[in-house]
Amino acid sequence: MLGRTNITALKEAGTATEIEEYRWMQKEAGGIRGNFVKCICKGGHLVAITEDGSVAYTEDGEVWGALTLEYEGCHLNDIDWDGERFLIVGRYMDAAISDAESSALMVATSDFRTLEKLGPLQVSQGKYYMEYYAVMPQNGEYVVLARNDRLVYALFTDLVGVKDSSYLENGTTEATGVKCCITAKNSGWMLAMVCATGRFASGRGAFSRIYYDRVVSGSSNDSSDTTAVFECKDRLYFMNRTAGGDYRLGRYTDSGEVLAMSTGKDFGFIDGVYFDGCEIFINYHEALVVRKGESIAEKTVEDMLEIAPEMQMNCISKAFGRLYVFGNQGLILESSTETGNEAGIAVQTMSAKKALADAKAYADARYAELEERIAALEALGKTGE
Repeated sequence: MLGRTNITALKEAGTATEIEEYRWMQKEAGGIRGNFVKCICKGGHLVAITEDGSVAYTEDGEVWGALTLEYEGCHLNDIDWDGERFLIVGRYMDAAISDAESSALMVATSDFRTLEKLGPLQVSQGKYYMEYYAVMPQNGEYVVLARNDRLVYALFTDLVGVKDSSYLENGTTEATGVKCCITAKNSGWMLAMVCATGRFASGRGAFSRIYYDRVVSGSSNDSSDTTAVFECKDRLYFMNRTAGGDYRLGRYTDSGEVLAMSTGKDFGFIDGVYFDGCEIFINYHEALVVRKGESIAEKTVEDMLEIAPEMQMNCISKAFGRLYVFGNQGLILESSTETGNEAGIAVQTMSAKKALADAKAYADARYAELEERIAALEALGKTGE
């Protein structure tokens, strides 16, 4: 069964609808309690993976299934669809093939009933990659971002052997090793930020643009304090703080140009989605809706709308004519629609705080009406005397 709690409201063409919270209460193998990290809607399914190895999936948004990858030390990073099957990548512990801290993991499935573990790609004879950060199907081939010891490589592969590889810069000359690799993909290429000293390490990360046949490295100056890279409307964005301490939302064009979309505003975006004429960006607790004809440069943090004040959101997708947000501890938010007209979407906050304020305003209004009626009756009584 799924528990349901109303979180916020959606207005479409003047019709109030709801975003509802779904929590996994029970399933065959127990409830999903992990933190979602990636979601995707392809191959007729909406699918989301958790960091600790669980997968939630649905074909219609109503009936959900779930499974857990039973690998020791399982940690998932990415999921994609190659036209025939889903590929899920991360790392796990396998002493049989490696005595390293971890072994790279890739699992394929087309129906979520049968799982195929794909053999690990070799660095050299008897030596295997330690973690996969991302997979990108392109033109019948694949690009896989993989870690070998302290470095990250883009592997150009057929998933059986590596045809070519390219080292991704990490923005530092210090031999400290990779601590973080975050990625986002659109229909043509992948943007990867590799950091050598941690997710929020100022000045120690570097961007790379990865195509199906080559890697183009960017400037390390673009990624200081980078907190997220994500796709929205087939465009690739990043959120960071510049060397001067200023907040910035940037976008990489297909030609590699970096555009500053917004500066000086602590939006803290982590993901986005294009939904019927609107760009919707989320941070951990709030959302920003940019409608057709509006500019994100004109928006402020005051325009952010509170969606999940007491919970954390991590990624967003559109599927089956709705919005789905995945967060921590198995949280899934779904927007329900009562009209086919989704133009002019506006999200209004309905948090507990606002609901309380609305209830108080309603009570105050009814109390004022009651006082007016009492005053009128008293005046009528005096007239009768």
